[in-house]
Amino acid sequence: VIVCFLVRIICTTILPFIFKEQNIYQKYGKGYAVVTGGTDGIGLLVVKKLLKQGIDVMVVGLKTNKIQKEDLPENSILYECDLCDQKANDYLCDWITCNKPILMVHAAGMCKVEHFDETCQPGNYIDAYIKSLIRLTSAFLKIRKENGGLVFFSSQVSLIVSPFGALYASAKAFIAQFANSISAE
Repeated sequence: VIVCFLVRIICTTILPFIFKEQNIYQKYGKGYAVVTGGTDGIGLLVVKKLLKQGIDVMVVGLKTNKIQKEDLPENSILYECDLCDQKANDYLCDWITCNKPILMVHAAGMCKVEHFDETCQPGNYIDAYIKSLIRLTSAFLKIRKENGGLVFFSSQVSLIVSPFGALYASAKAFIAQFANSISAE
C-alpha cells in the first residue's frame, strides 16, 4: 500500500515536470486513435486525455459502468467487446484498414489472481493479449508506416516471478519484448 501510494505521488507530481505532455493533434494531425482496454484503468485515462486534446477515439474494451457512449463526443466510438473474440478482432482490423487511425494504444490487460492450474480457459489470455495485439498492430502498421503513433502498455510484473499471475505476467513480458522489437524495426 505504501509503495503504491509513493508511485502515485511520483507519477502525479514529479513526472509531469520531467516529461512534457504530447499534443497528439499537433504531432499526427486530425484522425482517430484506437485504445484497447479503453473502458477501464490506464486505457480509460488515455481515452480521457485524448478526448481533451480533441482527438476522436475508438474506445475498445469490456463493458463497464465507467464509460458510456453518451460520455463521448459525436465522432468517437465505444466498441464493447472481448479481445479474445475472433469476430471482434476481424471487425477492428477492418475498421483500422478503412478509417486509418493516427494512433494505436494497446492498454488491454487484466490480472486475475489465481493458481495457474485453476485458470479457466487459459488460451483466452493468449487470444486477448497476444494474438489480438499482433493482429491489430499489423493492421495499423500496414496503413501507418509513417506519421502514426503506436503505444504499448506492459507491466513491471513482466520482469519478476509472478506466482498467481503467471499468464498475465507472461503476456506483459511478450508485449514488452514485442514493443521493443517493433520499435527497433
